[in-house]
Amino acid sequence: MESTGRPRVSIYMPTDLTEQQAPSAPIRLRRLLNEVQVQLATGKWFPFDAVALLRSLKALIEQHDFGQQRQGLAIFCSPEIFRTYSLPIRFRTLAIVTHRFHLKPLLPLLTENTKFLILAVHQNQPRLFRATQHSIEPLNLADVPQSLAKVLLRDNFEEQLQRYDRSTISHSPVDQRQGLDRADSEIFRRFQKINERVMSWRHDPQIPLLLMGTEALCSIYQRANPCTSILHTCRADNQELLSSESLHQYAWQTVAPHFQHVKQQAISQYRYLSSTEQTHTDLQGIVRAAHNGQVETLFVAAGRQIWGRFNPQTDKIELQKSRVEELDDLLNFAAVQTWLRGGQVHILEQMPFDNVPIAAILRR
Repeated sequence: MESTGRPRVSIYMPTDLTEQQAPSAPIRLRRLLNEVQVQLATGKWFPFDAVALLRSLKALIEQHDFGQQRQGLAIFCSPEIFRTYSLPIRFRTLAIVTHRFHLKPLLPLLTENTKFLILAVHQNQPRLFRATQHSIEPLNLADVPQSLAKVLLRDNFEEQLQRYDRSTISHSPVDQRQGLDRADSEIFRRFQKINERVMSWRHDPQIPLLLMGTEALCSIYQRANPCTSILHTCRADNQELLSSESLHQYAWQTVAPHFQHVKQQAISQYRYLSSTEQTHTDLQGIVRAAHNGQVETLFVAAGRQIWGRFNPQTDKIELQKSRVEELDDLLNFAAVQTWLRGGQVHILEQMPFDNVPIAAILRR
């Protein structure tokens, strides 16, 4: 992020293409490379730097495997480094050459807290995953009995579950086994053991836990662990047959409204405070506050750039209509500075505040 006075090339492009569209990916990248070439030629960059960067980018087009991509490709190139990242986020097409890397399109991956846990319980092997909107990772359930099959193969298992009504079960941990026979109590104990491992991974009680399994198993799990906060229970009789990717897609559809609610709460907080001095839509004031670590929550319009310079000595900005090599995208600058100083950043496709490109809640 630091300025060095040498060119920094940032390229973003979507790569979640159909099989028919995949051959066009190198063509799209060549068009972006042409944009980079124009920006390098019109800027006051050292010619050797420009030639070296273009050579590296042209080699990428020939060598990169565009058939093995996720949703988006990010490329960062400078005289010192060359990095490519295939990422689970669909980027707007963008090519920028300035004296800093342009990081704003990456911030949703870094700043939006969409962490949640998935516990899939079924008769063969319980599975635990740590996930976000964009990723899923299996976690270790060591020291937990793996198979419930022997217990669940009893012919009267479903009958046993139906003998007692969920509403009549006490919420006291002492009484949770009432209505369970000996074999069901074995499942009960195993689910308590599993829950101990789940809690060892759930360091923050605010992290949502999604429980997936048959109605019967989920019912016993919740009785066995009445103090465990579970965001949602999904009945998924065949979830043991799902790949982790399919399980992740199924789970995200369930928990997404929870995280959307969190974002809406931040927007509601801004509106509630909008008549106070704790909110800002003034670009100069926000850039200054972000640089000084005073922004608690920042809202930035996706796909927008505002070019200018920020002088930390005078705490003032100078706006420019067009981009030149010494300028910053001030929206990118404010977003990155907020993130680096522990603030929350929301990149929004549509700004809800009178169509301004940036808005902030300041720390008290």
